Amino acid sequence: MASSQERRKPPEKPQIRLSLKQILLLLNSEDEQEIIKGLSAFSKQIAEVSQKKKGSTHESTIDQDDADETPLLLEYLKGSPECNEIFSIWAAQQKNYRSRVSTSAMEVLAAILTHNDFSPTKNVNSFVGRKVFKEFLKNIYSCLASEFAHVVGVAFRLLTGVVSSNTAVARDLFHAFNWGWKPLQQMADKRSKTPGNVEQNVRTHFVRFATAFVRVPDPSLTEELLAMMGFVSTVFKGLRQDPPELAWDFLDALQTNVVATKEVSRKVKAAFFNGFVLEQIAKLYKSSGNKEGRKFVERVHQFLMNLCCGPDGLCRVKLRYVT
Repeated sequence: MASSQERRKPPEKPQIRLSLKQILLLLNSEDEQEIIKGLSAFSKQIAEVSQKKKGSTHESTIDQDDADETPLLLEYLKGSPECNEIFSIWAAQQKNYRSRVSTSAMEVLAAILTHNDFSPTKNVNSFVGRKVFKEFLKNIYSCLASEFAHVVGVAFRLLTGVVSSNTAVARDLFHAFNWGWKPLQQMADKRSKTPGNVEQNVRTHFVRFATAFVRVPDPSLTEELLAMMGFVSTVFKGLRQDPPELAWDFLDALQTNVVATKEVSRKVKAAFFNGFVLEQIAKLYKSSGNKEGRKFVERVHQFLMNLCCGPDGLCRVKLRYVT
């Protein structure tokens, strides 16, 4: 039977969903708390719609005539394709890098870049992505250097969204970003002290950022990326401690855009997949023995087989038959 405390537990209040008109009123307020309320509601509702979409058995493209609240983002982007309200709020907060308003604005832009898959507004991603790193990169560096994991995570989610917006924007960001920036080289080792709290790991967001770059379908950019020290290769150290889905997403990106891509030279592949990297991948064979772990190990084995013996792998084995 339930305890008296459990019986007295009040029911959870239903979450109030705001209309676009209500959100815009909050965003145009002069009160900081009201602005934060509007930004938080906007980013949460965008993400919730995406989760519903993923969990649905229907087509992935949202029906614009759907009576649900799914058109919220589409409605906003049609009326404000340059996201002026969000960028204006962020610009006003640039001098206060740790402001909740600033990070909330970044969260909304990250949600827009991640979840805007509407055909009529798809070109918005290119504009937003390019504006983010051309005008706000200094602010992003400051957020990445924050002592708060949440702030760092927001900055990485935004950068990941920028990279995923399109190939040209990803290439421009790659050449604009300061890859020699020392704090970046430490991100792969930053984990939450709370076990199981993956989303609070700075490393988790760093791995996703690196994975997004590897997934960019541009062989020349991929070769530059792999030749650069201190970024993609740093993911391998500690990969065994990552959740299988995070580790496999990274390896799958390498499998698709590096191992199986003829345009990435064998010389670049051999230099990247050096002894240290192969050793770290081999350690993944020791993953958990449960069903999920065994499936992951099978995938890792196939990855290594493709890397070493596949038609575009390192060895390019040719079988000869003796008669």
